[in-house]
Amino acid sequence: MRRLIQILFLWSLCIPVFAQAEGWPSNYKGVMLQGFYWDSYDDTKWATLTSRSEELSGSFSLIWIPNAGKTSSFYHNPESKSMGYDPCFWLDNNSCFGTEAELRTMISTFHDKGTGIIADVVINHKNGLNSWADFPDENVTGSKTGKTYSITWDNTNFSGICRTDEANRNDNSPVKGKLTGNDDTGDDFDGYRDLDHTNTTVRQNINTYVDFLTDELGFAGFRYDMVKGYGAGYIQIYNNEAKPTYSVGEYWDGNYTNVTNWIKGTGYTSAAFDFPLKDVINNAFGNGNWGALSNKGIAGDPYMSRYAVTFVDNHDTYREASIPLKNNILAANAFILAMPGTPCIFLQHWKDYKTELQKMIAARKEAGITNQSRIVAGYYKDGGYVTIVQGENKKIMVVSGYPQGVDTNGYTQVSVGNNENPNYAYYIETEAQKDITVYVKADQDPLYMYVWGQGGEKLAGEWPGTQLGHKKIVGDTPYYYMTFKTDKLNFIISKGDNATQTGNIENITNDVFYRYNNNNAIDETAANAGKAISGELNPLTFGDDQLTTFFESPVAWNNVSCWAWNTERPDVKYTGNDWPGQPCQYIGKAANGNKIWKWTYDKSQSDLPDKILFNDGQPNTNTKSLEYDMLNGGYYTISETKGTGINTTLLFDREFTADRHSTICLPFSIDVEEILQLDGKAYYMAEKKGDVLIFREATSIEAFKPYIFIANNTGKSLQMFNNKFILSGMPIPEQISNFTFMGTMERKNVVSDNANSYYIYLATDGTFAMANNKEGVNVGAFRCYFSCPTGTAPAKDIEFECTTGISHHTIHTEQNGIIYGISGVPMGKDGDVSRLPKGVYIMNGSKFIIK
Repeated sequence: MRRLIQILFLWSLCIPVFAQAEGWPSNYKGVMLQGFYWDSYDDTKWATLTSRSEELSGSFSLIWIPNAGKTSSFYHNPESKSMGYDPCFWLDNNSCFGTEAELRTMISTFHDKGTGIIADVVINHKNGLNSWADFPDENVTGSKTGKTYSITWDNTNFSGICRTDEANRNDNSPVKGKLTGNDDTGDDFDGYRDLDHTNTTVRQNINTYVDFLTDELGFAGFRYDMVKGYGAGYIQIYNNEAKPTYSVGEYWDGNYTNVTNWIKGTGYTSAAFDFPLKDVINNAFGNGNWGALSNKGIAGDPYMSRYAVTFVDNHDTYREASIPLKNNILAANAFILAMPGTPCIFLQHWKDYKTELQKMIAARKEAGITNQSRIVAGYYKDGGYVTIVQGENKKIMVVSGYPQGVDTNGYTQVSVGNNENPNYAYYIETEAQKDITVYVKADQDPLYMYVWGQGGEKLAGEWPGTQLGHKKIVGDTPYYYMTFKTDKLNFIISKGDNATQTGNIENITNDVFYRYNNNNAIDETAANAGKAISGELNPLTFGDDQLTTFFESPVAWNNVSCWAWNTERPDVKYTGNDWPGQPCQYIGKAANGNKIWKWTYDKSQSDLPDKILFNDGQPNTNTKSLEYDMLNGGYYTISETKGTGINTTLLFDREFTADRHSTICLPFSIDVEEILQLDGKAYYMAEKKGDVLIFREATSIEAFKPYIFIANNTGKSLQMFNNKFILSGMPIPEQISNFTFMGTMERKNVVSDNANSYYIYLATDGTFAMANNKEGVNVGAFRCYFSCPTGTAPAKDIEFECTTGISHHTIHTEQNGIIYGISGVPMGKDGDVSRLPKGVYIMNGSKFIIK
């Protein structure tokens, strides 16, 4: 335990607890352009790229540009040229590519057209201003943010430079023997000074720099140069500081494991260029070895393709004699434009093959290919290789080489090779295939489904397929489900191994329902015909009588363990005696494809843990989350507390007072028969007549919609429904005229502002009041509030229409003592009624009469 706590302490020094950077968006559909090549000074000036914004933004969602910082050579001679990989200044962005003003104009111009600019971030090494190691201090006030950005360096003891740097041993170095930083945390780079990322000042300076790039200059994300030169964990620190939408590292290594381990080492806060696929591309397209395409690099791994940025060549590989692709360049680009991952097109290739690349990029977008799309077929055929990828809308088929007898029925040709650019054909599916959903009764766990199509293409991954996680309610029974775009499919159900598999269920052309029973698949389709299918079940449910937590892991994690402890009793074991702790239960998938796990404390000790972390369940692992405060129902990721799940105790044990108007928003539906069991009446917002909102009695209650509820008796009116399944979903607002009625699924703070005024229910006196524009008001979970545009007259009365007649309820504003006429016009203040004529008035939410 002592060793683990020390590890955790050191980890906490490195990784601050704030929102986790996403690394790269899930299901991302964009295509990226490397907007420069080596020595492209004139061709890729900021003003030149800006002038091409209309053309480029038509095809590209991201453009990666060279490092924009001022170099030492440019500082001394503005006529000098540099690609920026000898960085000197970080906050001064006037360079040989243009002024900082031109840079800002370029970024904003592309932003307005929906294209983000990616900064080339070179922080492995740094150049001195006048000599080897004299780094310039910088102090800038942002013209956009108004923030002060300050960077200072230790140019006396040189503590920010690795002592293993060649400047510490080179006889020509003016700082030989003077560098006092720690050893390099990555590969040495002979050329400029290797920064010591273990140094607090260095990390602070880099955090200032990356924050300046995103908040002040407006970059959408980063391309990190030479990330082999320092530890992957530092990327996580810098990305969590700047929170770029996009981050990709240049981990130049053709070994799949090495590159994916780097991605994992960043805490999945960064993607990586797919150098393993680059090696395959050179072999297949450069040598005509088409069978090599059976290895599709990181992009071919369904668990990691989100983090793969694919490419054919870049500024470095293009100028190295032995590395650039020399044959079938357009064919190779066609291949990556069909693949999962995010394709990055090299500028020189764009210039050479623009017409055909535009066609294929447009087809990729039409098909809805994302960085996580499924490769549904990939096979060698005499003379070439065929790859088919399922997009959100249609399939893309790319033929590499010229195999004979490829079936292209159902596909339309987009681009095809010719004598000058041979060996490829690119097709899009002519008509989108229909959806087929397979439902499997969720009465056992775990269950896996292996699925294949008409041509043998794998639709749910390699054997044993996909572990089922998403559930819906069919009638009143939960079923797992998976949906596929295909005209016909086949599948096998198992518990994850050969011994438990069913026989083949073949030639499925419509939605089906099955139950797994001892290696048999029982067809329940007829029995479920006509049954209502509800929304998806929410796996994040807990009660006050439990201590339960939830963890969202990256999709690549196959196991998760929990380690919990109490800071006051460090020797007590709450999750077993040995690291990595107790295994968590897999319970489903998040909307982004990540896996969700559950841990419930077995109450093995007399007290409770107050801290918790999660890991990948491997012995001696260092792949783990941050440490968190223990929350019952807490929902965590690697480095973020996302909130809490649905507290069923809070929901079903809520106390209602007889005849008092309450608000409810439920994560389940109550049908027309069940509502007769409800001890009270629910009302929905139906219309607005003048200043009066009309609420009518509901004959059923829809999940996630807002209602006003009037209980018949004081008590737990919802307790009778505590066997209902909790659904996943967001509150669904009701809107009448300019009034919105909105529910909550968790505690929410509403604050009125210049755009909207919010009105909340006051349980103390049965009225509604406006939330102020400072602290606002907290609205509890499963309750509702009103809003209307600020400056419009709010409704002054609510009428409830039901079978027994009409009752009234009042809305008022927050200003205590303001007296309103029944029409809503202010008539007095400070509660002074002495000058008011006879009539009906409203003050502090109550009607009163002056006779």
